[in-house]
Amino acid sequence: MPGIFLVSTAVLLRIFSNPIANVFQKQLTGKGIHPLFVSFVTYFLLSLFCVILAVLIHWPEVPVDFWIFSVLGGIAGAFGNGFLTKALQYGELSVLGPELEIRKKLIGSAIMIVGSVVIILLKNG
Repeated sequence: MPGIFLVSTAVLLRIFSNPIANVFQKQLTGKGIHPLFVSFVTYFLLSLFCVILAVLIHWPEVPVDFWIFSVLGGIAGAFGNGFLTKALQYGELSVLGPELEIRKKLIGSAIMIVGSVVIILLKNG
């Protein structure tokens, strides 16, 4: 039961904090701060917060599959965010936004399907 509460709390925090963070990031880039620097600082501060929380976790209980997918997801997310930031430097969000949303859903669905297949193969193989 504590796991459900923790996940629910994390999801709610994500839902409310993401739009607020986007507003602050937009204000900073509007003041002339380079978008990649704003993105870097944002993720750096989030990683510091995660390191503090990491002390509370009993790491030997975490399965290897978790680490594989966490590292792959982190790398893909970092590259995706960098490319998105670069794309928005050269184009308008009103033009790129709908296209990005469609591609994000398609790529996310494809990753979910491939990930599910990989998990099934790892457990059966």
